[in-house]
Amino acid sequence: LVTWTSSNQGIATVNRSGGLTAKGVGSCLVQANLPTPPLRASKKVNVTAVPVLGPIEFAAISKAKAFASFTTDRRVWVAGVLYRQVPNGPYQIVLSCPDPAGKFHRIVLDGLSANTQYEIFHVAVGAFGFLSIGMPVPFKTQ
Repeated sequence: LVTWTSSNQGIATVNRSGGLTAKGVGSCLVQANLPTPPLRASKKVNVTAVPVLGPIEFAAISKAKAFASFTTDRRVWVAGVLYRQVPNGPYQIVLSCPDPAGKFHRIVLDGLSANTQYEIFHVAVGAFGFLSIGMPVPFKTQ
């Protein structure tokens, strides 16, 4: 019978079948032990929580609307964009409509002014409440 252990239960726990559950950010050592014949194997496990954002891509930009999307490397709790009219417009937020896997995010910006410069940046909140913020991306309506 194989027994499983984690060197730090605050980072990851391991069940009787070897299934891992992340509990916090950091690293730990997961070990499998077989008493007869005596065998032991271990693997370092790194738990990260900061979502990695893919680039913002525009599908279409018209006089009053912009259709954009971006990806995340994992399912996130919430994702969206902040945008504003450049240079001094107030920031507005739009939450994304994710795909079923929670990794592909669609955004529709509505009520934009024609022939106007904007900037947009994407945000996502991952496990343990860690926030990722993308760099501002300029765009101009028609």
